[in-house]
Amino acid sequence: MTIRADSPVSAQVVVPQAEVKLASLESFRVPLFPTVQRERVTAPCVFTVEVKDSGSGEVKKMEARFLGPTGGKGSRVEGSPS
Repeated sequence: MTIRADSPVSAQVVVPQAEVKLASLESFRVPLFPTVQRERVTAPCVFTVEVKDSGSGEVKKMEARFLGPTGGKGSRVEGSPS
């Protein structure tokens, strides 16, 4: 599987493990690390994550919401542990 992310704003999105090999019925979580200039953030910011199955060519698209700065305590992507 190949993983990539697109942003609606000017941002750098790092996918540390963009290639993943899975056995049948196996699952795997891959973190995304978006970096956006504070003045460009209109929280929440929705990123499109595309996962392509290298074998079949099937592509699935999902949304990941970046909540943005939280009072100087850092940022997190919704659904990830605090």
